Amino acid sequence: MTTRIVAMVLCFAIFGCGSQPILNYNARKVPEILVGDVNAFEATLQRATETKGWQLTRTEHAGVWVAEVVVGKQRAMVEIEFRQSRYSIRYKSSQNISVNTVRDTIDPKYNQWVRNLSHALDSELDAVRDSVKASKTS
Repeated sequence: MTTRIVAMVLCFAIFGCGSQPILNYNARKVPEILVGDVNAFEATLQRATETKGWQLTRTEHAGVWVAEVVVGKQRAMVEIEFRQSRYSIRYKSSQNISVNTVRDTIDPKYNQWVRNLSHALDSELDAVRDSVKASKTS
């Protein structure tokens, strides 16, 4: 019995077995240079999604995109929304990923993919901000 408990604890600690709350990023700030510029944000978003293997698709709504990643047989989709000075990344759907929409929990792999996407987008946004600063000081 204790061997099983130890094995389960090790599985959770090492492999991230189980589920975690679904990771969403809400109302994150964009650099001042991009405030209100949906085209510049989209170009930045495109670079970020490409670096992490996500496919970006425009929706019929201005400032809203769907990004999709496929890893093996698993597929995840997020909705990315840009409003004036902030952006959000929210869970949209998934296939072959353990998810409980009642408890808002999901396989930890999904959260890692979204975290990596968010970090890539933040890095691209920082690069845009830094390049504008550098051009102003030249």
